[in-house]
Amino acid sequence: MPSPKSTSLFHFTKTLEKLKSILQKGFRPSYCREDASWMKRSEMMYMGIPMVSFCDIPLGRIQEHTGFYGKYGLGMSKCWAIENKLNPLFYVSLSSPIGKIVVDAILDAMDSLLNNSITLKKVEQLKFLSSYLKPISGMMVKEGKLVEKQFDAENEWRYVPQREDIQSILPPSYFADEEKRKAYDALLERHCMLKFNTNDIRYIFVARDSDIPTLVDFINGDNVLGTADDKKILLTRITSLEHLEKDV
Repeated sequence: MPSPKSTSLFHFTKTLEKLKSILQKGFRPSYCREDASWMKRSEMMYMGIPMVSFCDIPLGRIQEHTGFYGKYGLGMSKCWAIENKLNPLFYVSLSSPIGKIVVDAILDAMDSLLNNSITLKKVEQLKFLSSYLKPISGMMVKEGKLVEKQFDAENEWRYVPQREDIQSILPPSYFADEEKRKAYDALLERHCMLKFNTNDIRYIFVARDSDIPTLVDFINGDNVLGTADDKKILLTRITSLEHLEKDV
């Protein structure tokens, strides 16, 4: 039998400083490089999607996830996720009939836009839908290198902001333009932060026991919003992966 999914969604990052930033400001979406080879377009082998990603996996599988994404993170209530309109991804087997239908529908919409046989609104809807689609497996950038990844094992949920001035999909050229990337990231930070309250947090993960005092001081300061009692409860959520890995 497969392992049951968690009642929490987990988000991990590489450093303690990034974790502190999330606790202080919320989750900031950024344009992530996603494998788009399934679209069968040579000019768009990958695409940029604005998002914050979470995984829906049991604690016993956390180690395989943190080894790839980082050992600092938060476990958020799934109720909070649903209230904030996060949604699980649709994983598509490209060799299946449904996979062919999905790819053909998106490509037909793009071609139809060129000859004005479909509205821009409909294309934008399909582009937004495609930001929640992912092949079962594919390529992903890790530390500047392309690596193969089994995507469906992550049970990913996403927050993808929707605004008229936010592009739902950006072409590969976006990643080569530093100034454009900074401008888009600033727009996301200004308008699309994913906020939470302290009681939405179920777990706070740090890499080592030695990280805990630093994080305790940070939470007890003026950096994290909440009452004194909120902060006391929040401190009980801190878990070191160094300690947890001995028990899972």
